[in-house]
Amino acid sequence: SKGHRLASPGTFIQRALALVDQRPTPSSHVWRDFPISCEWIISAVPRSCRTACSSDFFTFSEMSALSTDPIIAIATAPGRGGIGVVRVSGPDLLAWAQSLCGQALRARHAHYLPFRDGQGEVLDEGLALFFPGPHSYTGEDVLELQGHGGPAVLRRVLEDCLARGAAIGLRLAQPGEFTQRAFLNERLDLAQAEAVADLI
Repeated sequence: SKGHRLASPGTFIQRALALVDQRPTPSSHVWRDFPISCEWIISAVPRSCRTACSSDFFTFSEMSALSTDPIIAIATAPGRGGIGVVRVSGPDLLAWAQSLCGQALRARHAHYLPFRDGQGEVLDEGLALFFPGPHSYTGEDVLELQGHGGPAVLRRVLEDCLARGAAIGLRLAQPGEFTQRAFLNERLDLAQAEAVADLI
């Protein structure tokens, strides 16, 4: 009818952004009047439409750049347990992971080895598993170090990985960031991502 037209890619998102009276800053990326972060809204747009979906607030290239740093976190529940897992995710991790573990790592193979720090001291012993992207939980290269579940041991392994990963930009993961990356890389759909959040 007169005055109506088909929406171009990104029009609805741009109009939603226009309703926000406070522009998001690069550090927060959270809209004051919306309870979700713009990374999640952006990721819901089909990849084929993303170039046409930029706005005055953000571009998809900016948001993509935010999600490429290697990240690390303790992946098991806080407190004592039989097994504790330290998980690392990021692009092109194989060379760093093999240097960290001191040996070659076969994809999706459990390697039993000592977890040593940069000085060669044994911090723990356990299993190292390497999952090359895109066939991993996040869609990126993933390294899992599965050792004993004591908080002190896990913290030492985590701190050593952070120190030895400084050269590749390794940082602590934000809450939910592994699942967010799985969603952004189309390893999980929105319903599955929400199910993970509900389970946790």
